[in-house]
Amino acid sequence: MYKHLKSLAVFIAVAQTGAFNKAAQKLGLKPSVVSHHINKLEAHLGTCLIYRSTRQLSLSEQGKALYQSSHSLFEDTESLFAQFSSNSNEPRGLLRISLPQFIPDPKIEQAIWSFHEQYSNVELMLNYTDKQIQLPSSDIDLAIRIGRQTDSSLMTKKLSFVEHILVASPLLLAGQDSAISAPEQLAHLQRIKLNCTGKTLILTQLKDRKEIKPLESRVTVNSINAALSATIAGIGFADLPPALCQQALKNGQLIKLFPEWRLTRFPICATYSGKALDNSLIKLLLVHIEQELSEQQVAG
Repeated sequence: MYKHLKSLAVFIAVAQTGAFNKAAQKLGLKPSVVSHHINKLEAHLGTCLIYRSTRQLSLSEQGKALYQSSHSLFEDTESLFAQFSSNSNEPRGLLRISLPQFIPDPKIEQAIWSFHEQYSNVELMLNYTDKQIQLPSSDIDLAIRIGRQTDSSLMTKKLSFVEHILVASPLLLAGQDSAISAPEQLAHLQRIKLNCTGKTLILTQLKDRKEIKPLESRVTVNSINAALSATIAGIGFADLPPALCQQALKNGQLIKLFPEWRLTRFPICATYSGKALDNSLIKLLLVHIEQELSEQQVAG
């Protein structure tokens, strides 16, 4: 049956154009090849499909019935091929991304949502966790991480930066013997410790630089949101992303300490295994995020 499908397609073209030479032009064939296919199909079916004369062609009753039954099928097939052909270059597939529970630069998350809007055939699976996912992983293609990445076996692309601020609860400050007026006094306060932070704070003001080692808190957390909650409760002071503290600062739950001093900036990085370079969706997402951040920076 399959070997006669091409002959059937030629027959439909002849029926639609009304001439062998026009069908040949439409199909990119020689008229003799068109004639060969019609003869071949008629021989296979054992009936005359087209009446030929020197002036015109006309379909026999069997030819009319065959055309009515087959042309819509071929049109549907052509439409199906056209659909897949037009979409063949469109990105598609699943991209699995690990992100921290709080992304300090909201523009990165906005870029991911706009990527989802732009590429309708791409499915995103987002895993929000402050746990450091080991890459390469069978569950994660790309990880958004905060801080310098030390694993040289992984590919890293810097997307943005975040600079934390020092904050404390009025409850903590009210319990001190004297007002906190100099950065050095932080050495006598307990600091809420995140698993990923070091023991020393580095503060800079113009050319002045101070290294301070606060008292270690009896509370260590593995979540930036938990660090915020502990800080509001007065358990200790913390260095946190400004966007995370915004509401607590506004309603007086937290106070910003030493705003004239600056903390070290942390890079926000996209990290992935070198083996994942073959994943074109990773490249596409990173380019999209970079473009979005650039456009928002210009607009801002």
